Amino acid sequence: MSKIKPIILLAGLSDDLNTKFENILAAHDFRTTILDNSSDILEEIKKDYPELMIMDYNARGMDSLDIARSLKSNSKTKRIPILMLIDTEKPVQTERGIEAGCDDFLSYNVEEQELLTRIKTFIKINTYRLLLDEKEKFEEILNEISDGVIVLRPDWSIEKYNRNAVNLINLSSQSVGADFIEHCRENFSITKNLYDYIDSPEKELTFELIREDKTSVNPLFILVKCNFIKSPFGKNLRIILTLRNITESKIEEMLKQDFLSLISHKLRTPIVALTYSMRLVMKRHELNYSEEELDGFIANAYKKSKEVNELIEKLLVFSTVVNDKMFMKLEPIEIGQAIRENVEIYTSSRSKESSKTVEVEYLFPEESKEKVIFSGEYLKIILENLLDNGIKFNDKETARITIKIIKENENHFQVSITDNGPGIPHEEFENIFKKFYQVERYFTGAIEGIGIGLSLIKHILNTYDCQIWVESKIGKGSTFHFTLPAFKDAV
Repeated sequence: MSKIKPIILLAGLSDDLNTKFENILAAHDFRTTILDNSSDILEEIKKDYPELMIMDYNARGMDSLDIARSLKSNSKTKRIPILMLIDTEKPVQTERGIEAGCDDFLSYNVEEQELLTRIKTFIKINTYRLLLDEKEKFEEILNEISDGVIVLRPDWSIEKYNRNAVNLINLSSQSVGADFIEHCRENFSITKNLYDYIDSPEKELTFELIREDKTSVNPLFILVKCNFIKSPFGKNLRIILTLRNITESKIEEMLKQDFLSLISHKLRTPIVALTYSMRLVMKRHELNYSEEELDGFIANAYKKSKEVNELIEKLLVFSTVVNDKMFMKLEPIEIGQAIRENVEIYTSSRSKESSKTVEVEYLFPEESKEKVIFSGEYLKIILENLLDNGIKFNDKETARITIKIIKENENHFQVSITDNGPGIPHEEFENIFKKFYQVERYFTGAIEGIGIGLSLIKHILNTYDCQIWVESKIGKGSTFHFTLPAFKDAV
């Protein structure tokens, strides 16, 4: 394979200098291109990128300083070193050449050895500039990639990474040179033994980094795709890792699986009881049940069928609202009156089906005429779910509910609903607003519902730029606060 000779561009030189330089350069394995006007220079550079350019300050048929300025201002040609031939007895030529961006200056009678030394030095500088520019471009592209990217050496030590990799697996400036496998083992579970893949003939590999869900740390799932860059002889040269945060999709997948189990469990219990009660009714003549016993079986069957119906209704409402298929018209609502009406209807219905006593206290005037702009149906859903939680999870014989309304500012009202239940641990304040939260913490069957109420409320309120949060102390009950937009009369 023949060696590629560097190209030196000679621009605007006299015939004698062209001949002199061409002979010197050819004897030392350089190629030369001789040009006499500015249009040829630009075309030649586009056609065949030169390693260096020698130009005469007093060039024939061209403005050498203007050409130098144009080349240095262009991102594609600014790296090309320009050596300017000048009259060393005229310092003004050097000054103007420096202002135009020339890299160095030669006298017209420059010696052969000095010429070669200058050319070789600046070719090395040009190569360094090119590498530095490519490095900057690579790092810029690397940091724009949304996934984490890590470059490893063949022994799995870290060589380079982008900012997204830093965020995903907590890298630092001290991480360069560190063992990637050991770094990950300190913070994650790894789904494959990566030491088995050192000097591996494999070209690709996929594995996951998993940080488990803990009280003080959220779970994290990272999918890692690994590409082994090999030499022609099959030896690993570099290992390129692409890291993607798949936590959201992973948790969603787990929730869907748990959701199916939960629904099966929640439906099976009342359906089994319903089926058993109706079987006994069907065998009433054979088993000689009394009228009182039959009434008990029928009442139990009715109760269980009602539980199934309520469960399905909750799921339908949740699916419809969360998937934005329920479009509710916003209207002015007298917030005090609407809360009283909804609460009284709900607690009246609840008291007929439960032995638990419910007492409600309103800490706002009965005649209050303050208005919000909201959906009456959505307000009903919010109140019913919050009251349901305040009663359902309550460990007292009498569930005491206190409701307060205050006007935060001209834009929002704040509604607070307090219960006297067992309270919620502070580390669970964020978790309770997640979908199917009961699946992870209370999947026992002893607690009614399926853990979608608070998630549904949060989705509704977020849709209208409103908020919900909780304050609670163990053994002293909980208070759920939420905001609603204030209605403003047209001026």
